[in-house]
Amino acid sequence: MQLLPAIERAAAARFATIGLDQVAAAPLTSDEPRQHGDLTLVATRGDEIAGFLLARRQDDAVFVRELDVHPDDAGNRLGARLLDAAGDWAARHGARWLTLTTFAEVPWNAPYYARLGFEIFSPGSDAPDLAARLAAEEPVLSGYGRRVAMRRTAAQPLR
Repeated sequence: MQLLPAIERAAAARFATIGLDQVAAAPLTSDEPRQHGDLTLVATRGDEIAGFLLARRQDDAVFVRELDVHPDDAGNRLGARLLDAAGDWAARHGARWLTLTTFAEVPWNAPYYARLGFEIFSPGSDAPDLAARLAAEEPVLSGYGRRVAMRRTAAQPLR
């Protein structure tokens, strides 16, 4: 999956256009080692990978670690289709939720996910791993805007 870092870097470059240069230059999730049971989905344009989703089982959910679509393919619903496939996979594997953390005010972050059925929530004892992740992100990323956790029912179709 050598193409994933290039797609992630191209997608992350959008953050530099709104002054979030350090977010755009952050270490790549697609370079991190995968664990047994992690989910990797790709979306293609013809024979080429145009987007991907990386997820991991966490709490009673499947946590979306990374979702990126190459900017040349934005607007083609590839991200929505990847989330739909991840939700189907999560439901088949007994997860109740599809979850993620994201920036609240960045247009292609929380507002985008809200249009796809995700809701902001405050993870607590019902999602201790997600609560810990959000707490760890907050001091590192809070200078770039508020971080939030979001979820939707795993089996909910996004179509």
